[in-house]
Amino acid sequence: MGNKHSAPSPQTRLDCTSQGADLQELARLDPHSYTGGRWLNRDELERNSRHVMFDFSALCKRAIHICPGATRIVNCEKREGGFN
Repeated sequence: MGNKHSAPSPQTRLDCTSQGADLQELARLDPHSYTGGRWLNRDELERNSRHVMFDFSALCKRAIHICPGATRIVNCEKREGGFN
């Protein structure tokens, strides 16, 4: 059934321009935290250890800057798990 309080999906589309990312879209993406699951033991400790703060808007601007001719990001995918 339609739950409007569902967790963010691991893959979320994000549009941002060279002026910076849309804050509502950034909040939905949550690039700072692991959101793909939970732990049976020490859940809070495990999630906190995977929380990484960085300036996501600056990352978007840098990605646009280094791609010749780019003016915006049309797709952003949050990939979690098995990529280290």
